Amino acid sequence: MKRNFVFLFVLLFLPIFCYAQKQNESTILRSDNKVWLVEDGRKSIVDEKVVIVKPKSKDAFIKKSLIGTRELGFDIFEISVPEGLKVEDYVSGLKETGDYEYVDYNIYGEYAISINDPEASNQWYLNTINAYSAWNITTGSSQIKVAVLDCGVDASHYDLGYGNGTYTHVDMYNGYNYPHNTAYSLPVYNHGTMVAGVLGAKTNNSIGIAGVSGGYNSAGITILPYCVGDYNPSLNYVISAIGNAVGKGVKIINMSLGFDSNNSGLQDAINSAYNSGVTIVCATGKTGTAQVQYPACYSNTIGVGASNMSNGRLQSSNYGTGLDLVAPGEDIKSTTLNNSYTTASGTSLAAPQVSGVAALMLSVNPSLTPSIIKERIIKTCSGYTSGYNSEVGYGVLNAYAAICAALKLRIVGPNLVYSQGNYSINSFPSISGFTVSWSLIDNHYNTGYNLLIRDYPSVGNCVIARDPNYDLMEDTLTAEIKYNNTLIQTLQLGPISAYAGFKGKYSSADLTGNISSPYIFNVRTNTGTTVTSANFYGATMTYSSSGATPTGWGFQPDNGVLNFTTSSTTAPVIINVTDVCGNSYVLYAFGSSQYNINVSNDGNCITVTLNDDDDSQRNSSIDQSWTIEVRNLTTGQLMATQSSTSRSESISTLGWPKGIYVVKATIGDEVLTEKVIVK
Repeated sequence: MKRNFVFLFVLLFLPIFCYAQKQNESTILRSDNKVWLVEDGRKSIVDEKVVIVKPKSKDAFIKKSLIGTRELGFDIFEISVPEGLKVEDYVSGLKETGDYEYVDYNIYGEYAISINDPEASNQWYLNTINAYSAWNITTGSSQIKVAVLDCGVDASHYDLGYGNGTYTHVDMYNGYNYPHNTAYSLPVYNHGTMVAGVLGAKTNNSIGIAGVSGGYNSAGITILPYCVGDYNPSLNYVISAIGNAVGKGVKIINMSLGFDSNNSGLQDAINSAYNSGVTIVCATGKTGTAQVQYPACYSNTIGVGASNMSNGRLQSSNYGTGLDLVAPGEDIKSTTLNNSYTTASGTSLAAPQVSGVAALMLSVNPSLTPSIIKERIIKTCSGYTSGYNSEVGYGVLNAYAAICAALKLRIVGPNLVYSQGNYSINSFPSISGFTVSWSLIDNHYNTGYNLLIRDYPSVGNCVIARDPNYDLMEDTLTAEIKYNNTLIQTLQLGPISAYAGFKGKYSSADLTGNISSPYIFNVRTNTGTTVTSANFYGATMTYSSSGATPTGWGFQPDNGVLNFTTSSTTAPVIINVTDVCGNSYVLYAFGSSQYNINVSNDGNCITVTLNDDDDSQRNSSIDQSWTIEVRNLTTGQLMATQSSTSRSESISTLGWPKGIYVVKATIGDEVLTEKVIVK
């Protein structure tokens, strides 16, 4: 049956194959009993048994049931090459059908490493990347999962598995060995075990080496080991492992491997993982050429080259477009098979240092996105301020600075300033190079009123002093965190107000207004009322039992918000407030279910107008009498009183002293109040 399929396939597509051969952008060579894909002068070994495709219609593709089909993830499939067909002919024929977004060869890459001396006296690179200072902040969290796509990891190694201590850094039950089609098995090559040791060997456990994110004699990060090829990584396995790792909830994927040819399926998988919130760290390659391998050169990965002991480029490290930074890669001591240790050089051992730092960053701030992680790792590199260099990228990895840049920093200080407010930044990094630039968004900044005083900005403190002639209302304090003059984080605190006394706002159905002296306002009954004030931030508040009892009482001192409802029209809700400056205030909220008053003053008389909710039937009179009283707020003297059945009444103010007066209107059992100023 298979031979018949092959015969028909050849008859149908042979003319197409001949045409397609001429259209290929890549060149296929056959030599030394191998098939090579040549692109830009670089060669990759081609797998002659399977090809990688992404169909335009997944459902239609599945219905065809082609022989040897397997889904790799992300709607990407591998298809077995029919017996008797050359792989290049099969690829050309599939492309010409028009059924696929892309058809690619499955190629083999290489693990970027060159073995050196078998022993090393110490891990010199930990000092270079400031790992010891970084561990003063965090040594890693087992909640952060890192997938190592490699040749497998020896989980039985004492410095990785259960051999020393009751914990392991390797989750062998959730990894996978693709070449052997098993959940886990001991690797036959030591590359992946060395990568895992640099990344997460147990730290401070009295044996072996210290991994960058290896805990502190406790569980550090969790490593998921994937074997994607015993001695050479196979592209189809890499794509499958990326999809599997994303499904297992990993936050970081380390690939100390590379391919010399671009592949749409690999790029598709990388982009999908990145968009799922996974940070992908890749080695740039070990040939020492100005061509960064795939996938390190993709924009959605962190391309890591290797530096030598002088912080220059390691001779074997690939460089150029796609390189983001370097990490030490010369004579790196790490774990190897059979509970042993060895040293090696290459970008393979530089990449897991960056993966380890990314894991430490997520340990202190799990909300970081891949783009932010990449940005802050790059911006904190030693050498970043000197600009980009094609051989070392933005510089050498700095673990301590990167973790400091990842901290959840915030401005701490009062929202209300009565005379002076002191502000600082929590957990501000003490590392040299971190500074703060403060600014205040208000109408008086830099106008000579000295509302903002900077105080030791290098340690993250400032002072806001109130100018007695000007008020700040709901302004914003901004702190720009910089490392070596490069912006890392922008923090803001607001609203901030600076004034003496009490100011606030209220809203109750269609009744809104400002609250200041006197602290009397009207609200709708049986309707939720919201009162906001800078005086409420951090304040203490109660309502008095001598007034109406509110329902739905909710005070939020962190947000400066009070919510309540009143049903009384005869007694006010009496609110007692003590703000953070120690000032006490009493607010009176009078309930009104139907009426409200408007008060105006033309200089000679006060006009009081009574309104109700029924605008459609409003006229110049109402169906009951109402009473107006006006009192001097300062002396309490009753200045005028009169009754009316009209909606509007005017009261002469001739001879009245200047000051604030309170107008009280009584209609039935409802009492309405409003203040007015007589000049």
